[in-house]
Amino acid sequence: MRTLYAMTGLYAGLALSTVTSTTGPPPPLYTIPCTVGNNAPCPTSWFCTQTEPCTTNVPCHGVCFTTPSLPPVIPCTVGNNAPCPTGSTCTPTMVSTPDVPWGGQCIETATPPSTTSTICTVGNDTPCSQGSTCTPTMTCTPGTPCGGACIATPTPVTPTPCIVGHNRPCGPRSTCTPTMTCRHGRPCKGACIAKPTLTLPPPVPTTICTVGNDRPCSKGSTCTPTMTCHAGTPCGGACIAVPTPAPY
Repeated sequence: MRTLYAMTGLYAGLALSTVTSTTGPPPPLYTIPCTVGNNAPCPTSWFCTQTEPCTTNVPCHGVCFTTPSLPPVIPCTVGNNAPCPTGSTCTPTMVSTPDVPWGGQCIETATPPSTTSTICTVGNDTPCSQGSTCTPTMTCTPGTPCGGACIATPTPVTPTPCIVGHNRPCGPRSTCTPTMTCRHGRPCKGACIAKPTLTLPPPVPTTICTVGNDRPCSKGSTCTPTMTCHAGTPCGGACIAVPTPAPY
């Protein structure tokens, strides 16, 4: 009798553990080991993916991986977007044949960047904001209203007039540059134009030394005079790299 009760308790425990394992949350991805070709250890709709180079006639190890959910394929006829959801159009999936419906598939269309433009009639800038004019968006025909859109017009830069040689009207970074052919003895008109900014390389650090003593210099450089040397007087210099002759 005791053996019967023990067996009954054992089966009940196994049944409880089975229910718990099947109803609990699925384990994290890439944590269930398996053998490629045997999906038994994997949950439903998962498959064993190899994690090492496989060799013939040798078990290949892997982990259980879930298949990605693919969007549904909706067949359609090109030119008829009725079966397609919002944001997608019927795109051809085959070569068109005369007198035969052109088969396709509903594919999401890329959303172009939103550009808000004001529609107008060329010659009438009233709907346009300040700084924009009505620009044609179609081929205009004489005597017919021409449609357009309000497009911002670039603001021209008006240079400051000046007399060459007098930079007072100019800013701190500009100079009076001639805008005409200058004649001797007559004022020459010009305009204030910004000077180009030159970027100088950073100074190269140098090591001070005494000519004839190369100890402070690094390998490949020698103490070169930076002043006029006089006999019997120490001559200052700087460590400068010695050019390496090209091999023959």
